[in-house]
Amino acid sequence: MGKKANGKETEIAVDERKVLKLAKFHRIRPLLFEYDKKTSLLAIKNKEYLKIFVTQNALKNLKDIYHTKKLLQQFETAGIPAILHKGLQYQFEIYENPQLRERGDIDVLVQKKDVLPSMNVLKDQGFGSEILNPDQPGTEIGQPIEKLLSFNYLYQLPVNNKSLLLDFQWGVKSDFHSFHFPYPLIFHKATLRDFYGIRVLQVDKESLFWLMVIHHGGKDQWMRLRHLADLSAFMKTYSTQIDWEAILITARSYGLQQVLLDGFQYLKTLLSISLPIPIEERLETHENRVYKMVFNTWQTCTWGDSRFELTSMYIRYLNRDNRNFDPGYYIKNLQHHYQKKQAMAYPEKYTPTDFIYDTIKLPIKLMRNK
Repeated sequence: MGKKANGKETEIAVDERKVLKLAKFHRIRPLLFEYDKKTSLLAIKNKEYLKIFVTQNALKNLKDIYHTKKLLQQFETAGIPAILHKGLQYQFEIYENPQLRERGDIDVLVQKKDVLPSMNVLKDQGFGSEILNPDQPGTEIGQPIEKLLSFNYLYQLPVNNKSLLLDFQWGVKSDFHSFHFPYPLIFHKATLRDFYGIRVLQVDKESLFWLMVIHHGGKDQWMRLRHLADLSAFMKTYSTQIDWEAILITARSYGLQQVLLDGFQYLKTLLSISLPIPIEERLETHENRVYKMVFNTWQTCTWGDSRFELTSMYIRYLNRDNRNFDPGYYIKNLQHHYQKKQAMAYPEKYTPTDFIYDTIKLPIKLMRNK
């Protein structure tokens, strides 16, 4: 709504198709639904679309919570420390209304030494992928899993059964990422706490923060507004309980200082959120050299549409925190990552043409545009 000189409200033209496209890309459709309740921004048919989506999202959350609890209990029975990561954990811990967060699959972290016994747990629960067949004997799992673990640029394997889509992980970054993180530390600091009626292993609030910064900022460069919604929810929940001076020092040691400050700058600029004094002071001298690129992505919804764009963006972004960053090494290992992950996890989508493009054409293009 707007206002004329006489004080009467006037209608503001809204491109509803674009609004829905943006909401889908940024994965904030439940937030748009709540916003529309207060503003009546959308036409009836689009309100109904969002209402159906939000209802389905809520039902999916309930189903996923039930099956995730069962899976985590199976890991505990097997004596394997397993930690819930990202979406479902954020909904439970930092969102006042969990249904406001749009979510995809389930993410579970284990330590690398526990990957093989974890695979046996997953197999027993009917999870499968190209290298994990629920019907194969346990003795046949070891060799492909050991081969998978030998690739230092891989740290996750998507698996699924009839109930859950699971991103099974034994790390949070590849060795070619320019930042660092002491992954075993999150297990050392994790404690057993309530999760919808059962006690499961959960990270402490600082580990939750770093895992969010690593994924949303370090890997995805805050390219979706849902990332900022998560950061905002964390700040509302834990801001007064964190030593932000220590966080800034740690960010520098991890090689995540620029990434962290970018996220806070977006929060302040877009959402007008009051930030802790140490963060506010540091932002006064912070130079964000990629904001135009990020804003353009937010508006055009093109993040990840092409591997060329994705990789070149990574190079420009990650080079800021590490002056010794080697683009050639990064490109080489990123392509290995895509080849192995795509070929092993999504064989039906990974064609010979994709392989040729990854191994020959793309590296040449990227080196020319470095």
